Amino acid sequence: MRGAGIVLACGMSMTLAAAAQASVKVKEAGFGVTPFNQCGYDGPQSGPQSQRPPRATINDLQCSPGGAFGDYVYVAVRTVDRNFDTIGGVERVTFTGASSLAPPGLVSNYYATNISFTPAGWRGGDLIEVTMKGDPSSTGGDSFVEPFDAAWAAQGTRGFRFGTDAATAVDPTGGFSSDLFFEASDGYDGSGSTFVPGGIYRIDSAGVESLFGPPRFDEMRFGRGGAWGSDLYVDGESFSPNGTSTPLGTVFREFDWADGPGFNGDMFAHVAGQDPGTVFRITPGGTATVFATGAPGQIAGCNGSLWIANQSGCFVVTKKGH
Repeated sequence: MRGAGIVLACGMSMTLAAAAQASVKVKEAGFGVTPFNQCGYDGPQSGPQSQRPPRATINDLQCSPGGAFGDYVYVAVRTVDRNFDTIGGVERVTFTGASSLAPPGLVSNYYATNISFTPAGWRGGDLIEVTMKGDPSSTGGDSFVEPFDAAWAAQGTRGFRFGTDAATAVDPTGGFSSDLFFEASDGYDGSGSTFVPGGIYRIDSAGVESLFGPPRFDEMRFGRGGAWGSDLYVDGESFSPNGTSTPLGTVFREFDWADGPGFNGDMFAHVAGQDPGTVFRITPGGTATVFATGAPGQIAGCNGSLWIANQSGCFVVTKKGH
């Protein structure tokens, strides 16, 4: 069951539970941390507070491009209902911390593992690309990328696999022919009979899917310009349009760039082989220094701040006085 056939569960709530305890400690002087405890709490509500589901697992965090998608930080979540069935959805969090479910509501037996936005004016429209993973007990574990427009109308399934799809990214400059890229593990196509090897795949303007690079399963983003260029960044490497990769020197995992006072457009990332709760500041030359500790989870640079989301909620890091 996929695409327009997805069944939507009913109900949403903005009820808050106990406040999150701030644990993020910024090691560089001059920064403050604001906790937003509502992130990850908007699951189905039925019955008294004691019966609410646990805080959702936050799988991804992305800053909206604005426009029709509004001024939000978008959060891909997974939780269970009172019957312990897997459900998932996408939350929208304002820059002041108020959280609500995106209009489609909660998706029965599927959950969002990754989200990304197309660049403004993209050939396919202004979309949010949501990677959906099925509960193996009910869907066979299928996976696909489902694009939605700003009115939350589905725009046609991409990259269907009996396997695992992961991060997506759309070329914003045209250097990669404005194509959509997504990560996939070894799996089978929609027929269930044709093996498809894992890798980074691209989908061109005609909708043709082709292998672009070797398997990668961490955050994937196109360079922000300037010293970072416009290549495709993932797993400590940058890929040029012809598929050639160049190591940065630091193997980053979850990452994003952050603008605003004190951030300088640098990359902020978790680094392979290091404590998963340590966020490093990485310069274009690959030099990495500890920026924060106690900060596992997802990372996004939004609205001049650095956002970190995990099982304690969202934490927003800003330069003091700004």
